[in-house]
Amino acid sequence: MSSMERKTQQGMTLVELVIIIVVLSILVSIASVRLNNSAAMTTAHQADLFASQIRHLQSLATNWGCELNLNITTTINYTATSRVNYVGKVCNTAGAIIQDPSTSSPFSNTLTDSAQFTAIKSMGFDGLGRPINAATGVLLSADTIFDMTAGDITWRVTVLPISGFVSLVKL
Repeated sequence: MSSMERKTQQGMTLVELVIIIVVLSILVSIASVRLNNSAAMTTAHQADLFASQIRHLQSLATNWGCELNLNITTTINYTATSRVNYVGKVCNTAGAIIQDPSTSSPFSNTLTDSAQFTAIKSMGFDGLGRPINAATGVLLSADTIFDMTAGDITWRVTVLPISGFVSLVKL
């Protein structure tokens, strides 16, 4: 039988099989790490989104010239409302959830994946973007701290007095 008449080899060699098993095991280990940390990643995302929405609310208060409040209404919900009545402005009704111009929907959010706030509280911004007491409108003199937890993971969002600078830290 000449070399031209030989059958072509079918199947895989042992070396090829070992390489495929090694590659698959690496992919499975990466996927399992990501799946196991999905709650942590989701909580981090939600804390970052919350900090961004505080900054967005501060910007809206400045642009509209209104006092706007951020209200943690339950351990998993927060909303933004106008603090007082304003005639002829977007934020015209005190206590009403404002319409977010960036999404054209009410400025409210619900946390997911077991994330929750550790305390129900409120704070606001005046028309100059300075942090204020949500009930009285008086400028804040101390940090406002919002802690968000999921399992054993806690994220802290801090709003500084005077400047309203918002920071996010994992505890």
